[in-house]
Amino acid sequence: MADAKPKTKTTYVRASAEIAQRVKDEAAARDLGERFIVDRALEDFLGRLTPVDEFRLTRPREDGGES
Repeated sequence: MADAKPKTKTTYVRASAEIAQRVKDEAAARDLGERFIVDRALEDFLGRLTPVDEFRLTRPREDGGES
């Protein structure tokens, strides 16, 4: 069997005009597709996110209690 293409899902992301233009410019400068640039950027970003169980929006309470 021939190599199967990875399955994709169409997802829309709203970006500022500046970000959209930057993606377009960077893709053109590298002779790559815009989707390729966006996919790689998202993979990198998601790979660096702090795990949910390590993420806090507040400082620990001074009395040591649960927040």
